[in-house]
Amino acid sequence: RMWLLVAIVAICITFIAKNKRYRWVYIIMKTYKRDLRVLFGFGRLNLKLYLRQKQKVTVPKQFASIVKKTPNKIAFHFEDSAWTFAQVDEFSNQIGRYFQKEAFIKGDKIALLLENRHEYPCMWLGLSKIGVVTALINTNLVNDPLLHSIKVANCKAVIFGSNHSS
Repeated sequence: RMWLLVAIVAICITFIAKNKRYRWVYIIMKTYKRDLRVLFGFGRLNLKLYLRQKQKVTVPKQFASIVKKTPNKIAFHFEDSAWTFAQVDEFSNQIGRYFQKEAFIKGDKIALLLENRHEYPCMWLGLSKIGVVTALINTNLVNDPLLHSIKVANCKAVIFGSNHSS
């Protein structure tokens, strides 16, 4: 009798899979475990973000706690080199100190027009440590769209890579 039940279930699943009207039932049966796992993970992430926002934990504060826990752990791999959290923290602090010496204060805006490399997130982090807002500009923009993006962001300065110097 068990084989009869298995056969009936198999026939029903085949019917559902082939019948377009009930195909959604088949899809739900096949993906519900994954969907529930993603739903709970997303809910947990949103709860953590909400709690961090309530505690007024900023990205620089969160990064400092990670550096304290794991200073020698690799933070970034890029091409043939890797930077640890301590190296990223040191470089971002240098960036922050430099721009403080240049009289940038909390609330100022700087455009960052830089191709992919280690320095990109470090510059953003260093500027955020001193309260400077970083406008991340798409490196594919040129001429008027680039100028428009910088003007709309109301930036006091632009940090750019050597490939944008001409």
